[in-house]
Amino acid sequence: MGGGLRTDAWAVPITCLAVIVYYVLNASFVTLAVGLATRTSIVAVWREKFEWLLPHYVVFGLLGLAVAVGYDGLGYAGLLAFIAPPVMMRFSLKQYLDKTEENVEELKKRNRELQKANRDILGMAEQLRDTYDGTLEALVSALDARDRETKGHSIRVAKYMMEVAYHMGIKPGTEDWIDMQRGGLLHDIGKIGVSDSILHKPDKLTEDEWADMRRHPKIGYDMIRDIGFLSGAAKIVLEHHERFDGKGYPRGLAADEILLGARIFVLADTFDAMTSDRPYRKALTVEASREEIIRCSGTQFDPRCVQAFLLAWDKIVDIRYTDHDEETEHHAAAAPRYAA
Repeated sequence: MGGGLRTDAWAVPITCLAVIVYYVLNASFVTLAVGLATRTSIVAVWREKFEWLLPHYVVFGLLGLAVAVGYDGLGYAGLLAFIAPPVMMRFSLKQYLDKTEENVEELKKRNRELQKANRDILGMAEQLRDTYDGTLEALVSALDARDRETKGHSIRVAKYMMEVAYHMGIKPGTEDWIDMQRGGLLHDIGKIGVSDSILHKPDKLTEDEWADMRRHPKIGYDMIRDIGFLSGAAKIVLEHHERFDGKGYPRGLAADEILLGARIFVLADTFDAMTSDRPYRKALTVEASREEIIRCSGTQFDPRCVQAFLLAWDKIVDIRYTDHDEETEHHAAAAPRYAA
């Protein structure tokens, strides 16, 4: 080459021109072939596959010129000087990508393990919650058994509450939902501190007896407020005899001062009481009870809770009749044993 390649001032322009000519010819023939073969617009093929390639052609053409100059001046050493850096860069990049891929796979593996552990923990938590709730239901059934007239009352009330809560936008499984469910079950746990003579008295209670009876929300609250998983339910137990108009007990709270779960409870509890036999009166029909609840909307009951109660009416009636039928069957099955 006689050293001309290193000193020729026209080397770069000529190389660029050659690259452009090659680009135009190659792109034109390939575009034409692809367009005819696929029956696609030649302009569309050009724009998709070649319009953006010219700068790449020019850059690689100039790199080729640089390699030629290096080889012309330094022989294989010059060639190696140009080839070695991109080869090493490619090798380093491959190592980096391989390591990154390994790390990604390891992270995916750890993530799968964490997801499995999370599912296991959630499953155990669900089992534990079921155990808690089963224990609570057994306890409540034992408490209700103190009074034949209110047998099954707490469980029914909890069921009514959840139907109303659902129609008020409380999502099943949330903390508020669980607190309401447990508060409904345990609302009368404080009656452990009330004597049987008062609980079972068929006549009207005296003022002193009423004062003693009205202690049971606070007694129940004090019993369970420090139990972690019942702390939310304890507040419902405390407020379950408050009224929307502020005439309830023990604190005379009104309207939104009363916890939503307690406002729902008052409604559910009253409905169950009205539709159950008592020593001093026969049960009202569900229709008569419904009318009474509507009449007391805004005084004893939160109107929003009443509206949700009416939306859940069919479900509530099903619960009332289903539980009534189960109790009837239970008493019928037990009758011969008592007769003996």
